[in-house]
Amino acid sequence: MLVDTNLFIDFLKGNPKAKDFFQNKTELVTSVLVVMEIIAGLPKKRDIPKLEKFLESAEVKIMPVTQEISDQAYMLYGKYFHKSRLGIPDAFIAATALVLGQDLATLNIKHFKDIKEISTIRPY
Repeated sequence: MLVDTNLFIDFLKGNPKAKDFFQNKTELVTSVLVVMEIIAGLPKKRDIPKLEKFLESAEVKIMPVTQEISDQAYMLYGKYFHKSRLGIPDAFIAATALVLGQDLATLNIKHFKDIKEISTIRPY
């Protein structure tokens, strides 16, 4: 299952539903773009090691942006930007889920609702 940014943010804020989600899931994957979005939202640079420790302890596999993911993101962005205002980071996140054949766990179903190529799950 590919995990979107908002679930990590909820976890870092201490949301009990997010904690349950991460404790009860195995084989979690995320995009390097998601990790970069999380870092951008951290209040201080010294919070980065805490994030990295969590990702390691939860055994979250961080996927790089490959050529195949880039190509898919470009296709999705061209197809969905004017229809539903798909953002560039979301195009890459959706493309990562598509290339890996993973469901996308997100709290922002509306960001991905028009993308029929992927399956989205709102875990709580």
